[in-house]
Amino acid sequence: MGGRQAERRALAIAAFERHGYFDEATHTLRIADAQAERASSARALGLVRDTVATPHLVAALEDSSSDVRRAAVEALAEIRDPFAVEPLSHLLQRERDRKVPRTLIQRAIDASSNIVEEQPDLPPPRPWKRFFLRFPGFPLFCHKYLLPRLWKSTNSHSQLQRL
Repeated sequence: MGGRQAERRALAIAAFERHGYFDEATHTLRIADAQAERASSARALGLVRDTVATPHLVAALEDSSSDVRRAAVEALAEIRDPFAVEPLSHLLQRERDRKVPRTLIQRAIDASSNIVEEQPDLPPPRPWKRFFLRFPGFPLFCHKYLLPRLWKSTNSHSQLQRL
């Protein structure tokens, strides 16, 4: 995803969680009477792409409605959480409904097990960060030796903050 698109997505997800829609979606997924509501909640959790939703979606794999199970499989494919591989494998072995095709379940398993660290579009590191990354022991040196000496040499906390 491009820079602006990724920012908008992150803002939308933050608003979704901040305003309680995430909790509402998990609650609806668990207890709603209508299968359409439960399936819709599973799809919403998939759009968020947060691994916190994985246990709720894994539980939805046991739902009596094939529409809900299909939505849960699609959501788990979007989230790509390795912890979903085993429950998806069990579903692959026992699922017989044509609404939840084996190819869809296999795609979700493949997406969850072939995790490649996707780096978000970040600005290039600042020059001082590149310097510190070249010397892996430098942060430890700063923490153990440099900061205590700076702390002792300053008379007050405000002087240390200016450094």
